[in-house]
Amino acid sequence: MVHAVSAVLFAAGLFAVLLALPQPVRDLERERGPAGTHLVDDWITSRLVKADLEHVATRPSAAWCGAAFAGGLLGAMLGSLAGFVVGFVVAGLGVAGFVMSRGDRTPQRVVTALPEFLEQVASSLRAGATLHDALGRSAPAGGPLASDIAAVFAVADRGLSLSEALEDWATVRPQPEVRAMVTMLAVGLATGTDLSSSCDQAASVLRQQAHLGQEIAALATQARASAMVIGLAPIAFLLVATAAGSSPSVLFSTPIGAAGLVGGLALDVVGLVWMHRIVSAVTP
Repeated sequence: MVHAVSAVLFAAGLFAVLLALPQPVRDLERERGPAGTHLVDDWITSRLVKADLEHVATRPSAAWCGAAFAGGLLGAMLGSLAGFVVGFVVAGLGVAGFVMSRGDRTPQRVVTALPEFLEQVASSLRAGATLHDALGRSAPAGGPLASDIAAVFAVADRGLSLSEALEDWATVRPQPEVRAMVTMLAVGLATGTDLSSSCDQAASVLRQQAHLGQEIAALATQARASAMVIGLAPIAFLLVATAAGSSPSVLFSTPIGAAGLVGGLALDVVGLVWMHRIVSAVTP
């Protein structure tokens, strides 16, 4: 009976996931009704955008529930109703933990977009455009850098100079790359020098830094893979043992088994977080 209920719930969750996947979450605004009617989706969407995962689902809450239902079904197959509850909670928290562990990647995306942006600015300046016009023409069509440049112009339209607006941007985005770019542009505006060659040189330096960061990330890939193997090994062992005929019901039906299961999962999570922090400390 429990397995049948779990299968029905899993099918409902899977259907929710299929509805959630067709398009990026940024396109939700065209389908939504009045503001405030999708508070859960709005909150989850904001987290996905910050984590650079905005193309994962159209309806994030449905995808999240579907993943939790899938975990619940697996838990039910291993340990009846208690297993369903544990699997549901673990899967739901696991998805949320993965998104949260990525943090806010908006500053990183801004820095990544700077080299191409500076090259476009340099090209516009060589064509005879003013710096104000070059910044406007070179802004990307979307993404956090486009929003930042739009905010710079909004500040300038309120009566501040372009240099002051750029300084405000550097305050909001205190990354060294943004600060260096703002300083370079401010000096050019103050002295009236040609900024096209400076923009090209800055773009080249930023590309070299990005290439170095990619090499460091590649070297850390093996460590990340080892962390995942160690973290997922207990779950894989449980699945293999169940397939071989061993019953994991003792983990859900006895106090000692439940305590061992909860303690093991807690230690597993602590180990994963610890290894993630070690690897993240040496990666950009």
